[in-house]
Amino acid sequence: MLLNPLPVLSALVFAVTALAACGPSCGFPDSRCENDVCICNNSGAAACPNPGTFSYCPNFDTDQYACGSCSNYCTKCPSGENSCPDGSVYTCVNMKTDSLNCGLCGQSCPTDASCVNGQCVCPPGHSLCGDSHASWCAETMNDPFRCGSCYGFCERDKTCRNGKCVPCQAGFIQCGNTNCINPLNDNQNCGDCYQACGEGSNCINGKCETNAGCGSGQVKCAGSCRNISNDNNHCGGCDIKCSVGKNCSGALCV
Repeated sequence: MLLNPLPVLSALVFAVTALAACGPSCGFPDSRCENDVCICNNSGAAACPNPGTFSYCPNFDTDQYACGSCSNYCTKCPSGENSCPDGSVYTCVNMKTDSLNCGLCGQSCPTDASCVNGQCVCPPGHSLCGDSHASWCAETMNDPFRCGSCYGFCERDKTCRNGKCVPCQAGFIQCGNTNCINPLNDNQNCGDCYQACGEGSNCINGKCETNAGCGSGQVKCAGSCRNISNDNNHCGGCDIKCSVGKNCSGALCV
């Protein structure tokens, strides 16, 4: 049985007519011919002509060859600058000085650092610590956990001074702060680091002792009540003696 060729022929004629109306370039999968106009399938906007090849559907927010509209070419960045994404658009930046794009697009410096010749530089006395995911400026001159560098750790009988680990006074230790402490009379580090005495007690020979029976402003040192605000032998704490020529005032040897 012979088929009627008219429907097939009609469809072919329609397709050729539509293609001719939009032009031969409107054959890219992203576009279609509609009312004699080449339309982008995703946005519904008119496709951009691309002489010599298929029309195309650009992203007007990011396409440097169709910025905001078809054929609106962006000029090249000035000498010494590069194009980097800034949200949904691109912008020209100087990677040698831009703290948000330092050396590479998207490589930002910590808030307290500056971009110098494409490298993040921290303030004096600080070092850039971290990795490609997160970085910060760490104080490395007096921190016993980062002494002189990000990984410069001082032993517990030493503290950090000017970026170097120096020994504590005999019997003293450092507990993560800049000063060595005496664990025999330090209320926050009694006997060892981070062993704090509770309210109403005092560190005596490395043990927390209560101040029961003592008056206001006094603490019990070796069984006796002492005023640590003005006692030269117990200034600011038990067994803290003021050196010759100094007196205890306000719990400080002055």
